[in-house]
Amino acid sequence: MKKLFILSAIMMLGIMLSAQTQQGYVKTKGRLANDGSVIAGTRIPNATISVKGRTPVISQANGTFSFPIPADKFYLQNVQKQGYVLTDPEVLSKQYTYSANDLIIVMETPIKQWEDKHAAEHAMREQLQKQVDKQRIELEQLREEKRLNDEEYRKQLQHIFDLYDENDRLVSEMADEYSKIDYDQLDEYKRHIRQLILAGELTRADSLINSKGDMDQRISNLHKHQEANIKEAENLSKRQAQHQINLIGTQKELEDIASDCHFQFETCKLRHQFDSAAYWIEKKASLDSTKVEWALEAGDFIHEYLADYDKAFRIFQQALLKSESQYGEKNEITASCYYHLGYIQKELANYDKALEYYNKSASIYMSIDSIHPNLSSYYNNVGLLYDELEDYGKALENLEKSLSICKSVYGETHLEAAETYNNIGALYRELDSLDLALDNYHKASTILNALFNGNHQEAIVNSLNTGMVYFHQGNYIKALEYYEKGLTLQKNIYGDNHPNLGGIYSNIGSVYEELEDFPKSLEYQKQALNICKSFYGDIHPEVALCYNNIGTTYYYNNNYDSAFICLNKALSIFQTIYGESSSKVASLYSNIGVLYYRISDYESALKHYNNALSIQESILGENHSDVARTYNNLGNLYAKLNDFDNSLKCLNKALFIKKSIFGENHPQVALGYNNLGAMYCDMEDYGNALICFEKALEIRISVFGEDHPGVQRTRESVEKVKELMKTSKKE
Repeated sequence: MKKLFILSAIMMLGIMLSAQTQQGYVKTKGRLANDGSVIAGTRIPNATISVKGRTPVISQANGTFSFPIPADKFYLQNVQKQGYVLTDPEVLSKQYTYSANDLIIVMETPIKQWEDKHAAEHAMREQLQKQVDKQRIELEQLREEKRLNDEEYRKQLQHIFDLYDENDRLVSEMADEYSKIDYDQLDEYKRHIRQLILAGELTRADSLINSKGDMDQRISNLHKHQEANIKEAENLSKRQAQHQINLIGTQKELEDIASDCHFQFETCKLRHQFDSAAYWIEKKASLDSTKVEWALEAGDFIHEYLADYDKAFRIFQQALLKSESQYGEKNEITASCYYHLGYIQKELANYDKALEYYNKSASIYMSIDSIHPNLSSYYNNVGLLYDELEDYGKALENLEKSLSICKSVYGETHLEAAETYNNIGALYRELDSLDLALDNYHKASTILNALFNGNHQEAIVNSLNTGMVYFHQGNYIKALEYYEKGLTLQKNIYGDNHPNLGGIYSNIGSVYEELEDFPKSLEYQKQALNICKSFYGDIHPEVALCYNNIGTTYYYNNNYDSAFICLNKALSIFQTIYGESSSKVASLYSNIGVLYYRISDYESALKHYNNALSIQESILGENHSDVARTYNNLGNLYAKLNDFDNSLKCLNKALFIKKSIFGENHPQVALGYNNLGAMYCDMEDYGNALICFEKALEIRISVFGEDHPGVQRTRESVEKVKELMKTSKKE
């Protein structure tokens, strides 16, 4: 979970009182109905509001509260209510200024908050999918009209798929933002803009924004008004009252234009017009140089979407200077500036400099609060940095510190704690410590069950990831259990018609293939293909993967003609999308090579294996399971050609790679020993053959038990070699 955070300072105009008591209330969100009206939120009684340095207060029956503040600035330390969470946890890291207006704190139940995000995500995803489908149809029309050649078509089609993949992150980011909105606090104009953007009516949103006039002209007018205010300030003593009115008016004008700049930014972002989006977010930041958080927001977007790290770094440097000038060195916004500078240096692989900035940021947070909430993100990102440096000890140390702070601030049962457990689990997976990875995934699952009764989109991901670990361990029954759990959750949350079902069905089909239940495997694989084609059309990576999986199942079921048809369809789709240099294309070459081997066309098999190996080693490096699989295939092929020297080299290399990846006790390692045993039989070296077959048998019994078909076949190989040894001794 790589996270940047921006701290916001709320600036309010008004007359400061000498004895100040801040009033406020706690409520649920106002929501937007389908007809555009607002469903008002409700007040929440008995919520505990903790202000740093003050005794906690409890909201009354009507949700109201009040507390005295010693100065004009204050921080909320915590807000708690059984069964509720803050819709925006960043309220705990904001610096507040006393106001005569009510301080409004918005909370929701975790399930309702998730439902709001899911609804927003569904609406946005539906609109963005329509855009992608329209672009794909237009592209196909151009190719039919011969206005695009095949290479141009392939590149532009790939671009469309890249945009589709980018949509997942865009939709998630914007849905998270929209799920936090309290529509009770928005005027009719802003509600209307939000409604149009959520419905994908971006052109109407543009039109409504521009109905106030040309944006550049409005900004120009604002600058003129700001300049006029400066001149007015020179005669402040004569016109103090009028000057105060002008300031309030200009501030309102600034906030209004800033809001519209942000709306323009959002519409451009949804259209993937990232240069234009950057223009508007920079325009917003330029409106008020004192708004350090606006500069951080602009720099954030520029580095994240334009990858212009130098420009982002300059913006963050300027923000740091302004923050230190306005707030001093020991301030949360200053700490946030250092944090952003560290993140950019990390992206540029300047790890020493990144740590320097991160540590300055942490030093400030610690001076404010030894368990400041933002320290959790600091330790998390430092842990991920050490992970990139492959210093796994320090990586784990920092991730565990992140988890400790997260627990102390939010408690044991919090979504952020679940995400941190997942990060730790991912680290253990990198270390091939699959048992520890599972342990952390299970802890994340426990939290998700406590928060959402397991009925949450994160629980789907958790179940599928856990199942994947079990699959790689060769524990196929357990993998199937978690895949089916993920399938049930997927259907409960998203219904029976969702693209994610394709991947889940495919995973389940792969398990049945390993269990040699080929009819059931084929049933699930064909369901996956139908779903993927209905959502993505005929030319899409997911469709190609489905054809590959179906072809593999046909192969194991000895239906070679059907296997050839499916695998060649998959190869054609991958070549159309990615070109020749792709690990996916290499995998298809390898699979088709296996088919040629099975029908004894060894020349074609050798050609396909070598094509696969060349691509795999250039992309994946030598120590990869796909490379091991290809060496294994080459070893078997050379044995058939009686080239035992090359066969032995390839099979031993495959076994070495598999053991380094999976450890000794794994089905793939058993397969490696089995293949070596077969090769030694061909060489009539029955002593080594028996050693290899017995090792394969030992592993398969420990993984599958005594009754598995693979165990029976290996036992037969052992007995056959023993008979051959007796026969050879008699001779």
